[in-house]
Amino acid sequence: MKAWLLWSVSMGCAALVGAAGLMAMPGPNEARTRIVAVSGLPATISFASMSTDFGREVSTVHYVVQNDSKESLDAFRVFALVQDEFGHTKGGESWMKRSTIVPNDSESFDAPLRNVVNSSDRVVLVLSAAYGRGQGWEVAKGTKINALVSGEGAATVRPEERVPNFCSMASGNAREASPNGIHQFSCSESTYSYRFTSNP
Repeated sequence: MKAWLLWSVSMGCAALVGAAGLMAMPGPNEARTRIVAVSGLPATISFASMSTDFGREVSTVHYVVQNDSKESLDAFRVFALVQDEFGHTKGGESWMKRSTIVPNDSESFDAPLRNVVNSSDRVVLVLSAAYGRGQGWEVAKGTKINALVSGEGAATVRPEERVPNFCSMASGNAREASPNGIHQFSCSESTYSYRFTSNP
């Protein structure tokens, strides 16, 4: 059985949840994971772990979404940031997951990452949006990606799921997370997903 550590950092502001999360003690070939909670979202990621097939160079994140609200939720947006052992950004990606989770229930998902994750890396996972009953809860517009993964994000309510200029926003996130510049970037407006790798 894996051991668990409750990891939190106080941000000194009551309105913010802070960078609270569960960090799994990884096996010899597993990267560490960290979950960052966003204040104001009706759902959270309650568990996360990583596995990598180094022969195929395929990394998969396993995570559980918990619906903490009194209404069903139908879709979620997840952001994953890959950092090396020194905390430098190697890359990141975001995707939309559509699945109905009833109130006070949870569901587990697997997501293959387009970034290969080494055993010495760390993957920071953020549930950045949730949608249900014609409205959405999203990270407030203008929130910087580095602030988000530090636990300084708070959600606002939107009346719809559509995100205007999604790829422009995603490109800005990638540039901010990559102080030495972006090596590769791809984005899809139709699936609300993007991926980037950073220069060393």
